Amino acid sequence: MLRDNVLPPGVKATLLRALALIPGVTRSSQPVDFDGRPAIAVGMVLDGWRREDILLDPTTHEFLGSRTVVVEDHTTPEGVTLKKGDVEVELVRVAGKIVAAPGRTG
Repeated sequence: MLRDNVLPPGVKATLLRALALIPGVTRSSQPVDFDGRPAIAVGMVLDGWRREDILLDPTTHEFLGSRTVVVEDHTTPEGVTLKKGDVEVELVRVAGKIVAAPGRTG
């Protein structure tokens, strides 16, 4: 929901509070560098080898993007070797706007 929508502040706040209730979800203790910007990483380890994070502005809590980070060395079924610390996927939100109609960005 955070990635694909521009949400009213109350809805966004409710989603962030709900994240804290999901077992296994943790928040980075220090801001991480994300596309040259500081971000708070909130996420969880899945399948024992990858961490799925959403990245939030540390001041406004606006959604900045998401990423998948390898937390344990892993070889995929296709034979691709991933090393601890590799960023497997990264999505950066450039802008989010509310418009009058689909496709009308001006």
